[in-house]
Amino acid sequence: MTTWVTLANNAGQLQLHYITGLFCTDILNFTLDSGAYKLH
Repeated sequence: MTTWVTLANNAGQLQLHYITGLFCTDILNFTLDSGAYKLH
């Protein structure tokens, strides 16, 4: 039971990191594409 919970938690964390990475990449690309003129 504990092992199953641990595996599930690890899988959830990996998925969260993956989704977060995609989201951050999308935000970065959007910023570069549409807001390049705002560079400081």
